[in-house]
Amino acid sequence: MGRTPYLEVQVLKNAENHYLIRAIAQKKVKSVKFIGRKAIGEIEALNAVAIKPDTRLDSAKLQEAAAKLRELYGRSGYFNPVIKVSAPVDRNGNINVRIEIQENSPCKISGIKILNPNVKLQNKLKSKIKKYKSEIFSESNIQAFEAEIKGHLKENRYLSSELVQQEAVYNSQKTEATLTYRLKDPSSYIVRTEGNKYYSQADLLRASKLDQFDSSSLNPA
Repeated sequence: MGRTPYLEVQVLKNAENHYLIRAIAQKKVKSVKFIGRKAIGEIEALNAVAIKPDTRLDSAKLQEAAAKLRELYGRSGYFNPVIKVSAPVDRNGNINVRIEIQENSPCKISGIKILNPNVKLQNKLKSKIKKYKSEIFSESNIQAFEAEIKGHLKENRYLSSELVQQEAVYNSQKTEATLTYRLKDPSSYIVRTEGNKYYSQADLLRASKLDQFDSSSLNPA
């Protein structure tokens, strides 16, 4: 026998000293509609709010949905969204969840600094830094930027170098951010091979796969 969740249960006593139980069942969701959603995909938004048709709903779940959606917008670089969740009930007793979103302006990267005493390396990194200026300060863009910098370090044998997040400084509206990183041990390795009669140094370097080493676990000693 299935169980029906209830929104409220009351025990009442009438004039004849009989007890009555009054139960209000939680209503089911018929639809979920987003108004003003542009910056994120609908499937992403639905997964974030975790409200699906034909499921029961209560006020706590509505509050949690708004918080989760706000968190998703934050990861997407939107730090000032205004989100209003309502759950009107139609004449058949079903809930049509309505989520109104005012996304407001995203936070853009106004600049990136990499604190690094290696002038030669710093000049090489400038073009990679420049391409991310004015991009949205989103989780995916930061992951792409860091992967590109780390890839460059490995390709050029900065095997023990480590890119470390230092800070993000925002303007008052949180629509611009300046990011600061620190590069630990910005020194490249010179690789020499000896006694190789049958293979070129380039072949040996390719076979050694030095660019696949994880700098965080590499011990040059």
